[in-house]
Amino acid sequence: AVLVCAGFYSNANAQVIARMTSPQAGSVVLPGQEINITWDVNVAPAGKKGGTLATYLEQEIYASFDGGNTFELITAELPAADRSFTWTVPNLPGRTVLIDIRCGNGVRGPEFLNPQRSAVFNILGGKKVTVNTITLNKIQKRKVFAGEKVEIGWDVNFDNIESFDVKVSFDEGLHMQKIATTKERSIIWTVPEDVSSSRIVFQVVARTADGKKLVTRIPVKPMLIVE
Repeated sequence: AVLVCAGFYSNANAQVIARMTSPQAGSVVLPGQEINITWDVNVAPAGKKGGTLATYLEQEIYASFDGGNTFELITAELPAADRSFTWTVPNLPGRTVLIDIRCGNGVRGPEFLNPQRSAVFNILGGKKVTVNTITLNKIQKRKVFAGEKVEIGWDVNFDNIESFDVKVSFDEGLHMQKIATTKERSIIWTVPEDVSSSRIVFQVVARTADGKKLVTRIPVKPMLIVE
C-alpha cells in the first residue's frame, strides 16, 4: 500500500511517499492486542532533473472500521522521523481495519489524505473478549471562559494502575500537552487566561505498575469552545 503525503514545500511536484509495512494485508489481530503499525518513507525529488525535496513536520494515524466511510484519529501528532506506533486493538471483533497515515505541516501547508486500501487487516471475530478500557466521561459541548474551572473525569475497568496523565489539545487533537498527573479518577482544570477561540479536547493516559499504558480515544468533536 502506497501513501503519498504532501507537505510544505517550494516545488509542488515534490512528494513524500509512505508505505505501511505492518500489519500485513489480510492479517488477523485480536481485540485488546497491542500491535505495531510501521511504515517506510521515501522523499522524492521534484521533476526528472531533481530539485527541491518535499518536507513535512508531522504525521498522524487514522483508522476506519467501516471500509473507509469514516475515520477516527488513533494517535496525536507524531514527529516526522517516527516510523512506528504501538496501538491497542479496540474491542470490535469481526471488523476490518483500514489505516491512513497522514503527513503535513499543521496549519502551514496541505495535508494529503490517502487511505491504504490494499493493506486492510482484520480483527478476529466471535464473542467479545474482556479488554482493559479507559473512557472519558462525556463533557457536554458548551462555551467556557478563561479562568473557569472544568471537571474532567474518566472510568477504567481494570486495576494495577500506577497513575494517570491528563492531556489537553487546543486544536482538536493535533497537538497534545500534559496538564496533570494523578492517581484519582478526575481533576479540576482551569481554562487558561491566554487561550481564545479554541476547540478543546482531552485525553487520558493510564500507566500500570508493569509499565504498560492505555490511552482514551481522542474525540472526533471538540468538547469545549473557549470564548
